[in-house]
Amino acid sequence: MRKFLWILVCVGALALMPGGVIVPSHSHAAGKVYVYGTSMEPTDRDAERFSRSSWGGGIGAVFPAPAVHNLAALSTGLELTNMMSQSTMVYDPVIRLQLEQRTNQTYGRFYLGGLIGPHGPAFFRPHVGANVALVWYGISTDIDIPNPSSSDPDAVITRNLESNFKGAFGYDLNAGLDLNIANKFPIELGMRHVQSFNIPQPLGAGSVTVSPTYFQIYFGIGVSLEVLMNKNPKPKSQDEQEEED
Repeated sequence: MRKFLWILVCVGALALMPGGVIVPSHSHAAGKVYVYGTSMEPTDRDAERFSRSSWGGGIGAVFPAPAVHNLAALSTGLELTNMMSQSTMVYDPVIRLQLEQRTNQTYGRFYLGGLIGPHGPAFFRPHVGANVALVWYGISTDIDIPNPSSSDPDAVITRNLESNFKGAFGYDLNAGLDLNIANKFPIELGMRHVQSFNIPQPLGAGSVTVSPTYFQIYFGIGVSLEVLMNKNPKPKSQDEQEEED
């Protein structure tokens, strides 16, 4: 945690440093929408023994504030991480068939917060921020039963054996670098300290222990909201031009 805080302070100082290519811009900044992939490592001392590295992804959006020269922005997003995905073959002596049991455990967050750093038309845009989050955990177990009435040998009947979902609150502290290509297509690399409160345990039979604290690395690619909204006016047709004349 101390190392992360030092990184946060360094990136924050860089984000606010005047001059060069990261000087605050008075120009219009349209914000962005981006998709990203994540890698999460448990950092709680006890949970590291029972938790595992997890992979996921999400979608996020950034809305700069022109009133402060685009040095602050609202951030929001939704992400989902797969903590466990496994299949087990089970023999049923009653119907004398092999059944496939599938278990999936997920970790999701909806977050809302703010970023500090240049968000105008610059190439290097470092930033730091913090978010509050609604966190949920879920585990679901399904079983595939061969369908004897079907002519397709691969046809199965799927039954849900158990679904358990619980929620909690949390927050994250983050630092990142946005490479703004042509003011249209940003590429972002960053890290987050993800913390949750009141972790609900257990989630179900065979579930992975959920750590309250994770270190997350993310990589994303996006597009400017200005490009999505297509704000550039269309050229007028010859008939429209003649009518104006």
